[in-house]
Amino acid sequence: KAAGCRLIHFGVESGNAEILKATNKKITLEKIEAGVRLAKEKGFQTACFFMFGLPEERPDEFDNTLRFARRLNPTYASFHFAVPFPGTPLYTRYLEERQLPWGSWPATYFNGWPHEEIRAYLRRAFIK
Repeated sequence: KAAGCRLIHFGVESGNAEILKATNKKITLEKIEAGVRLAKEKGFQTACFFMFGLPEERPDEFDNTLRFARRLNPTYASFHFAVPFPGTPLYTRYLEERQLPWGSWPATYFNGWPHEEIRAYLRRAFIK
């Protein structure tokens, strides 16, 4: 902080403990909460980033992430779809499970969930 840092970014990803395990995040919800709380106590602004549609996640679990985001109450919050970019473990998994080219994402990655419904949820997350 003495060097001028004012904002700390946290790649939270999910408010679901099981999703964090499935994606090998190697952190717990409790540790995330403690880190954000400590940053705030020390006077830093906080930015938390969340993703929807990670492996094993279902749309009915999206609200867990949204509730967690609200509980963390960061200065800034950002919500996005998980994107299986080429060269990432998520992309490798996508190819293995779906056997489809990257350009077919996201419609084919969400197990038949209506893409517009997921996009609408993402908009609602930003509003909340």
